Amino acid sequence: MDALHLEALLRDLPGALYRVRADAVRTAEFVSPGIEALTGFPAAAFLAGDLHWGELVHPDDAARVRAEVDAAVRLATHYVIEYRVRTAAGAERWVSDHGTGHPAAGAAGTLEGFVTDVTARHQAEQALARSESRFRDFALASGDWFWETDPEGRFTWFSDAVRRARGTEPASLIGLRRIDLAGAGADPAAEPWRSHLETLARREPFRDFRYRVPGPGPEIWVSSSGQPYHAPDGRFLGYRGSGRNITPEIEAQERANARLRDAIENLDEAVALTDAEDRILLANRRFRAMNGETVPVTPGRRYEDYIREVIATGAYPDAVGRTEAWMAARLARRIAGGTAQVQRADGRWLRITDQRLPDGGTITFSLDITEIKRAEEALRTANAGLERRVSERGEQLEASHRELDAFTYAVSHDLRAPLRAVSGFANILREEGAARLTADDLRCLARIDENASRMGELIDALLAVGRLSRQQTVPVRLNMTELARDTVAKLRPAYPAALVEVKDLPPAQADPELARQVLAILLGNALKFSRDATPPAVTVHAEAGAYAVSDNGVGFDMAWVARLFTPFSQLHAGDERGGPGVGLAIAKLIVERHGGRIEARSAPGQGATFRFTLGPEAAD
Repeated sequence: MDALHLEALLRDLPGALYRVRADAVRTAEFVSPGIEALTGFPAAAFLAGDLHWGELVHPDDAARVRAEVDAAVRLATHYVIEYRVRTAAGAERWVSDHGTGHPAAGAAGTLEGFVTDVTARHQAEQALARSESRFRDFALASGDWFWETDPEGRFTWFSDAVRRARGTEPASLIGLRRIDLAGAGADPAAEPWRSHLETLARREPFRDFRYRVPGPGPEIWVSSSGQPYHAPDGRFLGYRGSGRNITPEIEAQERANARLRDAIENLDEAVALTDAEDRILLANRRFRAMNGETVPVTPGRRYEDYIREVIATGAYPDAVGRTEAWMAARLARRIAGGTAQVQRADGRWLRITDQRLPDGGTITFSLDITEIKRAEEALRTANAGLERRVSERGEQLEASHRELDAFTYAVSHDLRAPLRAVSGFANILREEGAARLTADDLRCLARIDENASRMGELIDALLAVGRLSRQQTVPVRLNMTELARDTVAKLRPAYPAALVEVKDLPPAQADPELARQVLAILLGNALKFSRDATPPAVTVHAEAGAYAVSDNGVGFDMAWVARLFTPFSQLHAGDERGGPGVGLAIAKLIVERHGGRIEARSAPGQGATFRFTLGPEAAD
């Protein structure tokens, strides 16, 4: 090999060859070019004596390295040392130094060797050490233990934590299988072992498999989780996993279950619990008392078989001859949940509710609703009686209305005939005896005619009140502004001098004819009692959530306001403007028929304001 090939080979080596004297600073006699890649310093710096290898060794490692190489020189032996060196960039690297010491008589001797960079390996080893330390700390803190099995499921290794958790030496468990730990009580053909062994046979992961383990001390409960692991070539090597002592958790759960069982046992409601295969797991005191009178309730028995036997005793008359239909309805409730009401042969009524549970089981509630059924029957009877009495009362009321109509017609006819006679004879006397009658005689005849006319008006008003009390209301949406303007237009010819203003009014839900009648009464009164004002003024407007009619007429004393709405009552007795005294009474009756109210505000000589509503939507 020529010099060029040798130089190229030395340059490409993953490290550096060296020959140095075994003095204090390791003076270089030969260094290969690879030293620059390792340290960042060129080989020439070492060969010129500007830099010595011993100056790059980490101070913490220098004494150890010096001792080992001095011994190698003295004994002419081989050495392998790993230590840290400083690079030109100021970084720290780990190197592996393989060399041989050569002693020299009367001199320092020499060292020949090869140094390589092992920083990456050291970092990986340190990371692994930290990971293992962290794993150990977590394992100690968690209280769990770890295990490993061979392909046949025999334990090959346990962590030391199993000693603390179980009080068992790990070595004593090696070679056993998990089912061996459970002792003679573990049945591989029964749950949960059957499903667990099937999972292992399929080489699938498992989690939180729970089983009991007899020990040298008290029995404990264990939760185990495992993961299959394989060789690089894919061969199944066994399982690795963890175990945990869950005895306190199981005991707490059993205490909670005991409290729950006690609570269910003492409920007033009958309760039965079945599993996913419809076997009875629990039936409380009330359930046993309610159903156990005919057929004893036996845990482990299928609920369907139990119900069939109960039906066969005749305990539920409605089910006789319909057993399959009953079973189908119960199956539907068991799948989807639901409620049914059934009556027992002893007359008691039960409300039965089936509720499906997440594990596929069913909880059944049976509540005695006999008193509720009796109350419902009593209520139906009372309602039927009430409806009958209402119907009878309605018929009586209708008959009374018919009698009242006949009576008012007769009264009207019987009273009007004498009035017409009186008025007629007065007119005959005035026309035929005018030459013989004095002025006083004529005044008396006029008074007779006037009172006969007033009596006729009173009869008409009486009939109007009677008709209104029996009239049905037909509410519709009304434009009260248009209705008021239309009413004013019909009254204006009698009062041409009056100034009447209708402002915008909110709509109302009312009977059109009856609402028009209220406006006609209030506007008529306002125009009548303000006609002597200069000028007469009437306003229809909305005020304080109500409709209002205001005037500038004679007004009245509020001390007499209660008499305003009393039939045939007049505040201005003898006033030619007065009528029969029923207008405001009729207006009040119409307003109240609509669920509204009417009121008045006035003072003598200062006009009056009447406000009314027509139900809750009268004036928003």
